[in-house]
Amino acid sequence: MSADATVSPTRKARRVTAAMVAERAGVSVATVSYVVNNNPNQTIPDATKERVRAAVRDLGYTPSAAARALRTGSNDAVLLMIPDWPATLAVAQLVDALTDEFTRIGLRLITEREGASSPEVWRSLSPRAVLAFGDLEEDERTAMTSAGILVLESLVITGRHERESLFSQQAVGVLQAEHLIGRGHHNIGYAAAAQEHLRPFSDLRLAGVVEACVRKEVAAPLQQRIAADGSNAIEALAAWLSASPRATAVAAFNDEVAAALLAAARAQSVAVPGELAIIGVDDQPMSQFTEPPLTSARQNPSKMADHLAQVVRSRLAGEPAPALPHSVVELIPRSST
Repeated sequence: MSADATVSPTRKARRVTAAMVAERAGVSVATVSYVVNNNPNQTIPDATKERVRAAVRDLGYTPSAAARALRTGSNDAVLLMIPDWPATLAVAQLVDALTDEFTRIGLRLITEREGASSPEVWRSLSPRAVLAFGDLEEDERTAMTSAGILVLESLVITGRHERESLFSQQAVGVLQAEHLIGRGHHNIGYAAAAQEHLRPFSDLRLAGVVEACVRKEVAAPLQQRIAADGSNAIEALAAWLSASPRATAVAAFNDEVAAALLAAARAQSVAVPGELAIIGVDDQPMSQFTEPPLTSARQNPSKMADHLAQVVRSRLAGEPAPALPHSVVELIPRSST
């Protein structure tokens, strides 16, 4: 038996080092460090940068977290600021997907509820990046960027400019309305969430429904606000059905609101989708078990997390952020429409 044959095939591979990247790219270890860390004080030809980045990709090089923390004063944490939202399954799925994607690229996701203690949290943590689903206060955002922290805000919702949102909520409403209009419905209702802290979401999704209705030249949607416990769902249903012309379909803020409407329709012997089609948002597990099963517009958490991780990776490396390759909103058709 040869000496080579005695080597275990399961032996753990050596960690890829900066020296290995330097050898592959034909540059010095210092140049690798400058390129990987996007050092602003060094002028390096673009061709050299590309050779280094190609070697990093080919070898799967991940810079030492400890060394980077000593050098930059930050660690490999990414701080996700979560607004005062309900702890829904959709939010949990997105956080789980983000955790997995950032772990894959060598970063560690830490979540924190937005609040009075937020400045103390990010200052003590000194993260590589801060992600905010909504808008940050201007002075806080300025303080973060001044500390050398990458700041990405308005990821899912913004009260300033919806079109700046990475994952547009208007796109959710557009998809709902286009599906209903495609099914022949020209008089659509919108079931908003009554909770005040959800109003920004609800208003933006409604704006998407309105946008689609205008583009398709159908009537503007008639809005009704549905209480969290669904206690006024029957009254809302009656308002849509008694309108002139009557609504034949409803786009609901989310699956919970849609489920309340389905229950109200059963109680009032309103056939779904025969008399009133209903579509929700989030594709919650219960949606396939409602009566009838609920059509839903789903914001794919895996696609959202993958794209956001690539944006953060690119920005930290000083590279242009990739464009969103496709919509993260997808239709899950079922019997309710």
